[in-house]
Amino acid sequence: MPAMMFYIGDWQKAPEIRALSLAARGLWIEMLCLMWESEERGVLLLHGKPISTEVLARQVGFPVDVIEPLLSELEEYGVFSRREEDGAIYCRRMVEEGKLIEKRRVAGLKGWEVKSLLKQNSSTCLSKIQAKDESLLKICLSKIQATLENENEYEYEDENESENEDEDENKESNESLFSLEENDKINCQQIVDLFNKICTDLPKVKILSSTRINTIKKRMEDLKTIEDWRKFFERVHASDFLNNRTGEGWRADFDWCLKSSNFIRIIEGKYDNIKNSDDVAEQAAKEWNEVIRQIRKVSSYGKPVFDCELTAEVVRRIGWDNLCKSTNINADRKNFMYLFSMLADKAGGKGR
Repeated sequence: MPAMMFYIGDWQKAPEIRALSLAARGLWIEMLCLMWESEERGVLLLHGKPISTEVLARQVGFPVDVIEPLLSELEEYGVFSRREEDGAIYCRRMVEEGKLIEKRRVAGLKGWEVKSLLKQNSSTCLSKIQAKDESLLKICLSKIQATLENENEYEYEDENESENEDEDENKESNESLFSLEENDKINCQQIVDLFNKICTDLPKVKILSSTRINTIKKRMEDLKTIEDWRKFFERVHASDFLNNRTGEGWRADFDWCLKSSNFIRIIEGKYDNIKNSDDVAEQAAKEWNEVIRQIRKVSSYGKPVFDCELTAEVVRRIGWDNLCKSTNINADRKNFMYLFSMLADKAGGKGR
């Protein structure tokens, strides 16, 4: 590609870029140009080998003692990453965009080849496709199948007689399915009764709907025994946040707890109570790292997703746009840690 896409808005709003010195920003621009022209797009290579600091210094025209501290500054703020296998510097965004471009290119070529081959004689079409690429064969077969289904769209009258002959067999099959559903419903009812017995601070489940039955069946893949379900509901009951013992005005319910994303968070202890102030400080530090990760991932143009409800609340109070555009990361971290601890203390020293 002759031209490199450069997103001015992202450059000006990225907190790690704004935190750099002017010299470090200039070096990063030079490195981006070199990585764009590299044989492996997005990776700082020369003849297939990682570019050393000495070589980089010669390429940008500055002494090594000037380049070394600037590289350290870039790495300290997480502007670039290094490959584990050889330590080569690479730009995360450029590498990902390069992979996406390649996927689209390959997909476009495959689509063109399928159209071309399908226009040829049908007796040689499949053999040619299989010789070129197995994935092309699958695409072609799916297109042929769709064509045959369209051609047979009106050929259902002759099948009515055979359907009548199999009617008795279908009835037996339906009866067995009905019995299976009844057995599943009994097991699901046991789980609902267990929830109502253990989670006494949450709304009772009064109706076992088909939607709830299907949800319970999905969760049975992880909670295989009644004892597993008992431990899960006891964990829910022990959480002050889920039961609104913190006075936040919200509490969970049966459906919320079994929702896939919430179910995983409960299992992983995201809503367990925090025991003391040291635990609060430790969690606050971990959650700040997650905030930084989200800033780099979605920037101010996207919407961050946090597993910890308390983190989401702190970010809401500070303002996501303010965090993304800030030029003082240390001050933001202190502000975040303070608000996180304050809200945790307000909740009785409990986490979310």
